[in-house]
Amino acid sequence: MEPLELISTAPKRRRTVLPVASQAPIASILVDTGVVHLDQPFDYLVPAKWDAVALPGTLVRVPFSGRLCDGVIIERSEASLHQSLKAISSVTSPIPILTGELLHLIERCREFYVGTFWDLFRSAVPPRHARGEKDALSFPGSETPELEPRVLPNRVESFVAAAVAGKTPHAMLLNQQGQIQHLILLDAISEMVRRGLKVLLIYPDQRDVEIAEKLVNDAGMYTSILHSGLSPQLRYRNYLISERNDVPVTIGTRGALFARGKYDVIVLVDEEDYAFQEPRTPGWGAAGIAGIRSAATGLLTVVPAIPLSRLRELNAGEMHILNPEIPRPRVHTDNSGVRIPTIAWNVMRKALKSGPVLVTVARKGHTPGLLCHSCRNRALCSCGGPLVLISSSAVPSCSLCDRVSIDWRCGECQDQRLRPLGIGSERTVEELGKAFPGIPVQSSTADKRIEDLDDSPRIVVATSGCEPTVKVGYQAVVLLDGEFLAARAELDALQDLRRRWKFSVSLLKEGGEVFASLPDAHPVVKSLLMPNSLEFLNRELAERRELQLPPAVASAVMSPSPSGEIPEAVRILGTADRAVLTCEWEAAPVLREYLRSERDAASLAKRKFSFRFAPFRIDERVQ
Repeated sequence: MEPLELISTAPKRRRTVLPVASQAPIASILVDTGVVHLDQPFDYLVPAKWDAVALPGTLVRVPFSGRLCDGVIIERSEASLHQSLKAISSVTSPIPILTGELLHLIERCREFYVGTFWDLFRSAVPPRHARGEKDALSFPGSETPELEPRVLPNRVESFVAAAVAGKTPHAMLLNQQGQIQHLILLDAISEMVRRGLKVLLIYPDQRDVEIAEKLVNDAGMYTSILHSGLSPQLRYRNYLISERNDVPVTIGTRGALFARGKYDVIVLVDEEDYAFQEPRTPGWGAAGIAGIRSAATGLLTVVPAIPLSRLRELNAGEMHILNPEIPRPRVHTDNSGVRIPTIAWNVMRKALKSGPVLVTVARKGHTPGLLCHSCRNRALCSCGGPLVLISSSAVPSCSLCDRVSIDWRCGECQDQRLRPLGIGSERTVEELGKAFPGIPVQSSTADKRIEDLDDSPRIVVATSGCEPTVKVGYQAVVLLDGEFLAARAELDALQDLRRRWKFSVSLLKEGGEVFASLPDAHPVVKSLLMPNSLEFLNRELAERRELQLPPAVASAVMSPSPSGEIPEAVRILGTADRAVLTCEWEAAPVLREYLRSERDAASLAKRKFSFRFAPFRIDERVQ
């Protein structure tokens, strides 16, 4: 038996020299490593066979730490500071997935929100789809629409003219009673497209996108639609063709703010809607992204009520209101504390003689909660879920497990009697139906939504955001549950209530009447009585500045709280589990740098750490 050969005598294989690109052979690539503190470019060689397609913005596959990872080429150069570079393994797509403008936008958003490139990339770019890419490459194009000139209000005409002149106008359009928002926007967008502008139109939800798509297409304009409800193939195809000049309008939800193309005007509708908050890290908001992107383009924000975050721009003259003279509605109030007082019944009775009435409520369902009649403790199921009533004849049931509680007994005092905790839309429908026999009473909620109504006398009970549209407007609007909505344990409860109620009032017919279920001295009611005044908003912003609360100051939330020293310019509130950090906007770079260092340190130590810079609400938890 021959001994084993311990040292191989076979000739060593020579490593094949890979031919590289003759010009700019070094690619700086951001690699999707999944490691936060490695959010930086790495240099790779560009093989000669990929030279023509490995352009900035192109998606590639590269070796990293013994595995293949996705990467995006940031730039090409002639030399690198590093030796023994690895080469790009493959080019995923011949189409640069990010344009130069989008690379710059993502970089600015990464800096503002203290995010990583790949966190923002996943928000900005739909997943690649080969058939969608093929469809985009074979897209035949669309014909230039022949549009009729539209007569616009003077201030709106000035905004469009400034955008055509290559300026970057920033303006605000308030929802106004007697006018339908979609139709007002249609006229403005049609005139922009007729004059050669490219428009990006952003809505908070898919339903509004579909309504706008139909109106714009019916007007003869070709659109690219972007939202998560599309098939992966169609979404990726629309993402790629949105940069074409023969696609003048792109309509989408918050992710469409990263749409490809050079847009002349960005139109953002209802920027304070919570649907505009990105739940994934770094938790960016649509208003913030629109503000960053509109540095080189026009911006038109359409809102029911002026956001506090826009007051600085309005006071400084950086943004203008296009319709400052909003008609003052006739508002009735009541201080009795009764949910539907006599004056509200009289407003409805008078309005029903000539048209429909809108009644807004805070909660859907019949009785959204039950209390023990004696001790006022919450009535709970054996599983711990709250008991509710789904109708006046129903037995209390659990909102979690749906179990019916026939023999419920209070765990504290043993009483079997129940009392309602709040009144929902269905119970309100029952009460109004009894009070107005012969008048149709309908409910519009997220579960059972009504889109449009005729102008016949009827009552519509709706929750926020589900109000049907009436072409001629409602004869009266009754705003219920004001005390409950104003007393919510949220910093922006009043701001949100003001936005909800002003949107409902904008659906009112000119000359219609309003009932508001708050005292006439309440700031939200005053904002309805004086719709053209910024006095109350400036007063509220001054109070927040004194208390060091956003949007008067820059803010961040983080979990857990910092254990070490924080910058001198930063103020901290909170507990060991969660902290709120605030500082003056001038010191915001200091706060961002602190968050970035804490994030990278947590990543290196492999410990849990989460944060949000400029969160939608500072009183919400971060995951």
